[in-house]
Amino acid sequence: MMKVLTLTALKIALIVASANAQTGGVGSSDTGRSGTAQQSGSQSSSQSSDVGRTPGSSQTGRSAAGQSSQSGQTSQSGQGSQAGQSGQSGQQSGQLDDAIAAGLLLGNQEEVALAQFAQDRLQDPKAKQFAQMMIRDHQQAAQKLQQMVPQLANVQLSGAQGSGATSGQGSTGQASQSPQRGQSGQSGQSGLDQGSQRSQVAGSQGAAGGQQTQQMLMLHQAVAQQCLQLTQQELEEKEGREFDMAYIGQQCVAHTQMLAKLQASEQFASGELRQMIGQMTQTVEQHRKMAKEIKESLKGGESAGSTAQGGQDSSRR
Repeated sequence: MMKVLTLTALKIALIVASANAQTGGVGSSDTGRSGTAQQSGSQSSSQSSDVGRTPGSSQTGRSAAGQSSQSGQTSQSGQGSQAGQSGQSGQQSGQLDDAIAAGLLLGNQEEVALAQFAQDRLQDPKAKQFAQMMIRDHQQAAQKLQQMVPQLANVQLSGAQGSGATSGQGSTGQASQSPQRGQSGQSGQSGLDQGSQRSQVAGSQGAAGGQQTQQMLMLHQAVAQQCLQLTQQELEEKEGREFDMAYIGQQCVAHTQMLAKLQASEQFASGELRQMIGQMTQTVEQHRKMAKEIKESLKGGESAGSTAQGGQDSSRR
């Protein structure tokens, strides 16, 4: 009986032990599986995090941002450069128009001065009327040029009165200078800084060009003044009909030269100045035609006078 109980107890103990062993194994397996799942999840999360923090992706983003910034800077730099070039082109065009207007102004003033010098010495009625017309028409042209280019308001030949400016050689107008562009850019942006620097260079070049234009104006004024004085000296040596012939002959040549100057200047002038040159060309052509007609009339009168004088001498003989 005792043996049976002992065996029974051993079986129960074995069953319990076996049950416990199985329970522990299952728990251990579950625990292992849970650990494996956690490790897998951790690795997956780590991989996902690594994917989100991929160096190539970060560098690509930064590279794109850098390229966008460089593109913006390049665009700003290009805009600044274009503004500087546009400003410089405008300055050059304005300076050329000023130089053309100055040359035409001096030519008109020379015509006024010569006509004023001649009108009291001329004897032929047609020649006198022609001189008066020269004063009126060329004074009007000179005044329009000075109104169009205010920098020429004080340009005046000595001896050419009534053209809207004070006489004297010492005063010349300063050439116009366009304001510098591109200086209003924001600091810290290299593109705008570069554009501003280019604009400052263009403005500096424009100032230098203005000084050169003023020097050229002074040169042209000195040449015109010398021509006026030499022509007056030549005419002073003439009297009577000889003076009339000399003045009208000089006017034929002077208006031919003025016509050539106008036709050549029209190709380089712009805007309102070009339109005015067209109007002046028509007036100068009329003046030249009239001067030629008066010249032929004076020649005919001289021939008639010589014939009559010859007849008188023959009859006396």
